[in-house]
Amino acid sequence: MNRVPARGGQRRSTNDLERKVTALSWLVGLQVVLLLVLVGFEVADLWAAGARELSDRVGLDSGNPSAELAAGGAMHEAAGGRADQQAAHEPGDVLPPEAEPIRPVRIEILNGCGVNGLAASYARILRNAGFDVRDTRNADRLDYEHSRVIDRGSLPGAGLKLASELGIPADSLRRESDPGLVDVDVTLILGNDYKTLKLQP
Repeated sequence: MNRVPARGGQRRSTNDLERKVTALSWLVGLQVVLLLVLVGFEVADLWAAGARELSDRVGLDSGNPSAELAAGGAMHEAAGGRADQQAAHEPGDVLPPEAEPIRPVRIEILNGCGVNGLAASYARILRNAGFDVRDTRNADRLDYEHSRVIDRGSLPGAGLKLASELGIPADSLRRESDPGLVDVDVTLILGNDYKTLKLQP
C-alpha cells in the first residue's frame, strides 16, 4: 500500500521531465531558426555588396560597351588620344556629389605632358591649398591632352574636392581602385591643357 503513492510521484516526475525536455527542444529549435535567418541576411548583404563592386568595376549600369574601356585601367591608357577623352566622360564613371572629406586629401601628381618640373610646381600649389601631396613623378606617358582626376575610393568626396579646386568638370572624374596605392586617395594626371586649370604655377 505504501508503493502506490510512490508510483504516482514517479509518473508525475516523468511527466514533468518530458515537458521540460519538450520545452527545451522548442527553445533550441527557435534559436536555430533565428540563427539561420541572421546568416541569411548576412549572406544577402555580402552578395549585394559584391554585386555593387562588380558593377562599379565593369560599368554594367552604363549599358555601353565602351564602359569596359574606361574600367580597364591599362587598356584605357593604351588607347590614347581621342579614346582618352571619350572614356573619361562615360556615364558609369561619373562620381556622385559627396560630403566634404573628413581629413586632408592624400594625392599623387603625375606629369602627363612632359613639361619639366610641372608636377613639383603643382605639389607646392596644392600643399598650400591644404592637400597632402604624397608623390610626384612622370605618368606612364607624356601625351595626355586633358588633365584628369582619378578617385581611388578610399576617402568619400576626395576626387570631387580636388577637381573643384582645379576647375576640372565633375563629369570627367573617374573612380578606379588600385590596391598598390595604400596611402593615396586621388591621382592627378596633368595634361597639355594644364594652362586652363584654375590653379597655375
